[in-house]
Amino acid sequence: MIDILAIDDDEQILHFLRTTLEPEGYALRIAKNGVEGIRAYQRQPADLVLCDLFMDRKEGLETIREKFTDSIPRRRLSP
Repeated sequence: MIDILAIDDDEQILHFLRTTLEPEGYALRIAKNGVEGIRAYQRQPADLVLCDLFMDRKEGLETIREKFTDSIPRRRLSP
């Protein structure tokens, strides 16, 4: 099963992802801001990370730069 970590502060987006991806057999984990997203990834790395760019507590690009640019090949980053 493919593990997806969705980092977003918009409940409607998270609901859409959950109702779209889970019935297709994907394991979806939710983080509501960049800080939670980094912690969730540190506890258990995901196969795919979906990250909102504009969030209150820690913006998406800041989150990506802080945690993910060292561990993911650049060609796989897509803004």
